[in-house]
Amino acid sequence: MQAASFVSRVGITLLVILPVSLFIGVMIASAGTAIYPRVTAIANPIICPGTVDYRSQNYSVRPGERGVERFIYCVTNDGKESREDVTLKAVFWSFLLYSGIAFVLLRLIAVPLLRRRFRDALGSRRVQIVAGRATPFAHAAESPASTVDVQQILAQVSEALERGGGDVVVRNMRFGMPDGPGDDTDPAERLAQLKQLYDSGLISAEDYASKKAEILARL
Repeated sequence: MQAASFVSRVGITLLVILPVSLFIGVMIASAGTAIYPRVTAIANPIICPGTVDYRSQNYSVRPGERGVERFIYCVTNDGKESREDVTLKAVFWSFLLYSGIAFVLLRLIAVPLLRRRFRDALGSRRVQIVAGRATPFAHAAESPASTVDVQQILAQVSEALERGGGDVVVRNMRFGMPDGPGDDTDPAERLAQLKQLYDSGLISAEDYASKKAEILARL
């Protein structure tokens, strides 16, 4: 159970959380920098020991087409001011940092939620399997020739024999259905069998009268 839980956590982490975290980091570091360069301020302590300067420059490739370029400079003053373009470093480290933050948050929030939903889905599946196995018995109880009815008939036959009700012979007796064309049993024998079943309490008076009328109608 512990091994399965560990595998499920690793699977969720590798297949869901890690790709989503990387996607979030890419979108913030790339699109976010293009729209608002100061989103890279999270990486300033790593990329620049001095002051970070954000600059924007408009450009036009064709008449009517304009764009904006973003530049990030690291300005240091060690006796002499120097300016270094750290735009790529800012984007790269922002990507890593934002991806890490997203990973931690998703790991703390998404994993328990996904595991809970997985357990609920698994539990629902088990209930469906159990219900599926029980369904035939439920339908059988509603059908005329159900397993429960057969067991009851056998129990009643056993009780009748124990009471000394004599031999009970059931042959070619399909209650509620007409006799087949190949049924050549003697009508007197069938009436006697029907009477035995009725006297033993295995069939109701309505079934007895209906079946007796069918046998007499074939004479």
